[in-house]
Amino acid sequence: MELGSITARAARYWPHQIALIDSRHRTTFLQLEQRANQLTRALQAAQVAAGDRVAIQAWNRTELVETEVACYKGGFIKVPLNARLSLDETLHMLKDSGAKVLVAGAEHALAVLSRKAEVPALERVVNIDQDYEAWIGSQPITATQTQTHGDDVAVLHYTSGSSGVLKAAMQTYGNREAMLRKF
Repeated sequence: MELGSITARAARYWPHQIALIDSRHRTTFLQLEQRANQLTRALQAAQVAAGDRVAIQAWNRTELVETEVACYKGGFIKVPLNARLSLDETLHMLKDSGAKVLVAGAEHALAVLSRKAEVPALERVVNIDQDYEAWIGSQPITATQTQTHGDDVAVLHYTSGSSGVLKAAMQTYGNREAMLRKF
């Protein structure tokens, strides 16, 4: 099972059923598939390759799921950042993870941009509230899927654990697929 193909299957069987709801959007499975494809292609056009890190930070919204699916489709490593983090914590995780791109809500994007020089690997900050629609809208909606393997890293989950120092716990594509099968 390829994680990036799960939405394609749902779009084929239930294209008009609602997949995501937030206070601004209602997204069908077909729309989720198409928008994730567009985001994957936008990331690839920005020179993000399989194995590169893509960070996500925003309050709950449909674009968080679109970004997660795009990461699976492109073989990118997702770096989810809690929306409640301080700017210093966010910058630490961005530096530590080597994230090339941050997809973020306006308040998080603007805060990171104010200190972007501190994160040399970060090549692009996509403000969901300003840049996102135009950025993905220029890309085709057709499917794209990068081959991943079970032992490839899929997600870097940051945790303070018992030490209080933020560190990344790696989760592989195989881990994610096993979790999904259990759901």
